[in-house]
Amino acid sequence: MTTHLRRAGFTSAALVALAAAASAPATAAPATGTDAAASFLAGQFAAGGHQLSSTYAGQTYLDAGLSADGILALTSAGVAGNEAGAATTAFAKGVGDYAMPGTDVYAGAVAKSLIVAKAQGQNPRAFGGVDLVSKLQGLEKPSGRFSDVSAYGDYSNAVTQSLAVIALQKAGAPADAKATNYLLSLRCNDGGFRLADDGSACVSDPDATSFAVQALAAAGGHGADVTKAVNFLATKQNADGGVAGGTGTTTPNANSTGLAAVAFTLGGQGARAVKAQSFVASLQYGCSFPAAVRGAIAYDRAAFAAMKSAGASGKLAGNETRATSQGLYAFTRAPLVSLTKGGATATPAISCSSEPTSSPNTSTSTTSAPKPTTTSSSNSTSTSATPAPTSTASTDATAAPTSTTSPSAPSTSTVPQSTSTTPVTGPIVNTDKVSDNTVPFGFAFGAVILVTAGGAVAYARRR
Repeated sequence: MTTHLRRAGFTSAALVALAAAASAPATAAPATGTDAAASFLAGQFAAGGHQLSSTYAGQTYLDAGLSADGILALTSAGVAGNEAGAATTAFAKGVGDYAMPGTDVYAGAVAKSLIVAKAQGQNPRAFGGVDLVSKLQGLEKPSGRFSDVSAYGDYSNAVTQSLAVIALQKAGAPADAKATNYLLSLRCNDGGFRLADDGSACVSDPDATSFAVQALAAAGGHGADVTKAVNFLATKQNADGGVAGGTGTTTPNANSTGLAAVAFTLGGQGARAVKAQSFVASLQYGCSFPAAVRGAIAYDRAAFAAMKSAGASGKLAGNETRATSQGLYAFTRAPLVSLTKGGATATPAISCSSEPTSSPNTSTSTTSAPKPTTTSSSNSTSTSATPAPTSTASTDATAAPTSTTSPSAPSTSTVPQSTSTTPVTGPIVNTDKVSDNTVPFGFAFGAVILVTAGGAVAYARRR
């Protein structure tokens, strides 16, 4: 039985399941790479009435935050445009219950919703009947922090702040200097960023750092800060290319690695981005796996090994949808601010006819790497090196970011632009908060936090 998530004690209204628009005949795609991952996600959307779900304590819930992540991932891939559009329509109908349930307003959810709206070519000032731009701007405190307004507490953190900066830049209403200065106040001595501003010792979090890099690059004028942050991430990358998240996600995983791949690209460390891609590719289920899981990306090596061991009886464990939504960025390396609607409308049909079943992660095509990214600063200029084209299993060349500047979001920073027409977000990084009573699920890439709210235990992922 599928139950709707409740946020902070308010029941989410059921999102309307819409029929997907008629699409052109689907092209065949190998079982690994960008197109295969997008095909898996589109299939999950279609099966769930154009919505994605999460499972908690044995019960399945409609998860608006995860749906937003999936929409952004499809936009980044530049395929399955019809399904992404149908999912966006369904998401817009429930955006109020997702980001503003009852009298509460959650900054991370508002920011993510704004990014989805812009990425899918919708008006963010009238998305689902909500002016997301004004709503987000109204959540900024005198300190520059974008904070939640809720009887259940303020869950905002570095991921929230980063998403807010990215969202407003994308909407053509750049955040003020106070917002970026507050984000910079969360930086630790090693160049990385802490997740929470809680008064504790400053410990850098890889996921929070990856989001901060995207935000600073989008805002422009922070080349030196981006370089320091990416250098921190480099110390957290294993020899196999994997990157672990923060507390609760200390195992190298697809979510954190996908986010880091974008940051490496923005920071000019293309070779590390290629290694990150290789790690994620090694976690993707190819033709030697059951048809129902092909194209999906496992959360980590343990999950991949378990699926392989299960053989023909292998079934989805429940976290593959989130891992695929975020891990896919290791292939496209497109920052959220660059995502734009466009590309193929049809969902690629996974084909194993030309792919050896003994190698589920073999790539059969080449995707161009992002072009150089230049971030200007009053005291420094950082230019990213252009990584050489890398072999991926995707036949979709549109996923490769290209250098561009959004006309609606002026910036002194030029970031990679997906030639598909849409953006992305979260490992297990959760950047929003959804709850069953007091059980919030975040869209962030990372940690699990247990908090007591209203006498109940709340399960939250970083926003």
